[in-house]
Formats: sequence, structure tokens, C-alpha cells
Amino acid sequence: MIFSAYSPRLYPDEHILSAVSRLARLMGEKHLDTAFQDMKDDNHIFLPGAILRPWYHHIASLFPAMDLEELINRHTLWRYYKPFMLPAINRVPNPDTWSTYYNKRSQWLPSKQVRIRHAQYWRWCTDCVESDADSFGIPYWHCSHQIPAITHCKKHNRQLVGSCLNCGFSIKKLHPHLRPSTFPECPECGQLFNEFIPEDKHGLVNWLSDTSSAIFNGCNTFDWERHKLKIITNHDLKLLNSSSSVSDRKHYASKRKLLESGLEKDVIEWLFTLPRNHQSSQTNSAIDLKILLSDQLFPPLSYLIVMWVLHTQAETHRIAS
Repeated sequence: MIFSAYSPRLYPDEHILSAVSRLARLMGEKHLDTAFQDMKDDNHIFLPGAILRPWYHHIASLFPAMDLEELINRHTLWRYYKPFMLPAINRVPNPDTWSTYYNKRSQWLPSKQVRIRHAQYWRWCTDCVESDADSFGIPYWHCSHQIPAITHCKKHNRQLVGSCLNCGFSIKKLHPHLRPSTFPECPECGQLFNEFIPEDKHGLVNWLSDTSSAIFNGCNTFDWERHKLKIITNHDLKLLNSSSSVSDRKHYASKRKLLESGLEKDVIEWLFTLPRNHQSSQTNSAIDLKILLSDQLFPPLSYLIVMWVLHTQAETHRIAS
């Protein structure tokens, strides 16, 4: 890699992959996966939602004034995922240990991440595009715009865009010549970007957006382990197995029904993508009681939805306030 001659600047709230994309463009490359041949192990689709991936460490040498901890904290979604990791991880792990967390594509992703709709493409705020161009001479991809369930830019209160309702266009694979656009029209079909946000009778969508933003911005009062244990205790939840009693199974079924009844179908279909053969009567595996009792890490969005339904209103509203 020829880094020193092209080292880009990282802008406020810029995702690290946005900077890599600009670097490749400066080098005259058309594709990220051909720009850096020595990173073949991490040239899978460049979506923003990985917790850690080899790229993040590999390009740290581009920014010698910033240590790795600061780089990961400020220019990835690490702050959004960190509070949900149990046992708690207070600092970015040593890069020598990252591979222990990786999937077969050398990325650390929560289980069922593929079900989170807004984690599957890049989003942006058209007002930020204009203000970034005025301030820095170039638009770029923001970390805070890539957090699932955040509906609006917190700076401009502008609805985030990224997916066309008319033709299905979205930016799933970042490459050097893709930038967020000031134009509200889809580049494929010309229709206005106007992402559907479902009617939210119970306030879940706004709560998820506000809470996710608060967590990303370092809400010091959010203690997921405490909330999780409280939900498990209050609802007397336990994993079922072959020796579980009939009463335990009925109790678990009643709690699962309570969870499902507290979720509006339009909201869940907006937040999640489901398998083609999924039946309406089947439980969405990304929002199931089992995620509270599993040692696996699931998407924060899944935990927050379960928390919204099963926790007390006083507890849930206090987080986003």
C-alpha cells in the first residue's frame, strides 16, 4: 500500500471506510477490493456495521496522530455496540485478539445482523452533504447516520435517506466514486428518495432512534447488564430444554406471546428483513426471548426492542431522556 503520499484527513463523525474510499479515489482506483490487494481477506462488502474488521487496524497507520482506541471510538460504530457486550469490554481489544471474534468473512458482527434492514446499506442526510461540502470541500459518510433505527439526522432533523421505495436502489457496496448526494432523487429511477417510516402508535420508533443516538453518544446511565438481569428476574425467564416442565413451557410461551403482542407489524417489517419463507405466525429470531438468555451477542436493536416491551416504562423512558 502506498499510504504516506495519500493519507486522507478524517472529518468529524466520518466513518473510517469513508476515508478509505476517498484514499482509493485519490489513488485513481475504481474499486476498493482492487485498490489494496494485500487486504484480500477483508474485501467483502464494505458495509458500515461491523464491530471490528481487519481494515480498521490495517489503515490505522494512516493517522499517526490518533491512537487505535481513539480511531475506533470516533470513526466506527464501536460506541453503539460496546454497552451490549457481556462480559463488558471497556476498551477496544488488542488487535492481536480480534480474529477470535471474527466470522468466516473476517468481520465481527452480531448474530442475526443480516436481519437488520438499516445495517445493509449506507445512509446520509442531504443537509449534511451541503454543510460538509461548504466546511470541508467534500461530502462524506457519517458514522451516526449508519446506526440502525435512527431515522433523522440529529444535527439537522432531516430524515435520513439511502433506499429508494420505487426501484429498490441502495448503496450496499461502497466504492471510491460513490458519495452521498445533495440531490433528493434516486440515481437509478429519478424518483424522490422518500423512505417510509411507519405510523408509530406507541412511540417505539422515536424511542429507538433517541435511545440509539444517546448510547452512541456515550450515555453514561445506560447499563445493559443491569437492565437485562432485571427483565430476566421480573419475568422469571429461563432457557427451555428437554427436561423442562409443562408449566415452565407454558410460562415461557406466555412471555413470548407478551413480547409479540407488544410489537406493531409495520414497525417490525420496517426495521427487519425476514427470510422469504418466513410465516407471519413464526417468531422473528432476531427479537426473541432467547436473545436474553444466550451467550451470543445479538444486534443492539434486538435487545432494545425486547427491553421496550418487557421493561417498565419508567426504565425505558429514562434512558433516552
